[in-house]
Amino acid sequence: MKFFGIAAVLAVCCLPAGAEARSLSKTVTSGKTQQVLSYASWGEACSPRAGTVRLVTKPQHGKVRSRPSNLLITTARFGDTKCIGRRIPGVAIDYTPDKGFRGTDSFVVNVKYHTHLPEDDTVTLTVE
Repeated sequence: MKFFGIAAVLAVCCLPAGAEARSLSKTVTSGKTQQVLSYASWGEACSPRAGTVRLVTKPQHGKVRSRPSNLLITTARFGDTKCIGRRIPGVAIDYTPDKGFRGTDSFVVNVKYHTHLPEDDTVTLTVE
């Protein structure tokens, strides 16, 4: 299943120099769709670079969807930080817990940008 393709940049994490797998933990509200990740990649002139993000492991107690988003770059996973504070097209990842679910859920996305090796990001969610 292809999750989504992007010509993107990353706001929550960026990959301008090299890739590194991440484990992320977030607390979300039961019964509410919430943005839990955003991805984008940029070049030296802060211009968008192509990349892909795909769902590797689905959550057991909810749904994950991707959507285009105009992201504010707030941090860089690697490399040049001169683009922080700029907006760039990217992909937001939303999570919706199953109705009535409270507890722990998780999913894995695979991220590949420009010439960097693909990496898996594991997201663990506490649904309250």
